[in-house]
Amino acid sequence: MALRLGTDHAERVGRLVLASVSFDDAGLHPGLLDGIQDLQPEHLHGSEFHEEYLRTAPDPAGWANLVTKMKVLDANLPRWTPEQIRELAAPTMIVLADVDIVQPEHAVHMFRLLGGGVPGEQCDDQQLSP
Repeated sequence: MALRLGTDHAERVGRLVLASVSFDDAGLHPGLLDGIQDLQPEHLHGSEFHEEYLRTAPDPAGWANLVTKMKVLDANLPRWTPEQIRELAAPTMIVLADVDIVQPEHAVHMFRLLGGGVPGEQCDDQQLSP
């Protein structure tokens, strides 16, 4: 949501913190979403996700609906172009964990598109080819 806000409504954003964000499918680990459409709510019963949902949701009976919505979201992930990332006006922090859904190389690519930590300098996407 933060990245969408930063690209679509830059005038409303002073700073961005992007945690575990990829701007296209190539940023995710290969195979990460394979089989996601076969996921059923009961597959996650007893998981930390399910337990947290039951603990915090205003309507614990909505678990199946949430899983269905997540499958739709995962099948239609938003995408941005390198140019859109370069054009982000707000100072941006990229956060990535040691075990994350986003590949570290993608986070570095995004960092470089944003100027690589040097204000006013942005990279050429062609220089970042693997």
